[in-house]
Amino acid sequence: MTKLSIKCLQTHILITEPIFTISRFGKPVIERGMYRYNRNNRSIGPRGFWTCTRNSKGCRATITTFDNVIIKENNTHNHF
Repeated sequence: MTKLSIKCLQTHILITEPIFTISRFGKPVIERGMYRYNRNNRSIGPRGFWTCTRNSKGCRATITTFDNVIIKENNTHNHF
């Protein structure tokens, strides 16, 4: 492992707090570590369902929030 790859790996491990932000298209996004989640259409009111941005490629990772607090998380990604 090179010094650069170790630094990148450490950066992704240290960033574990979710960051609620907006995509370039104006849609809500959660950034958690090195992964991004988009809010699903079936989100109603304060309850939100979020899927990994790579769900079209088969990733099944999801987050469920209530008032922007994570209440459930399936953090099983099939990619880096």
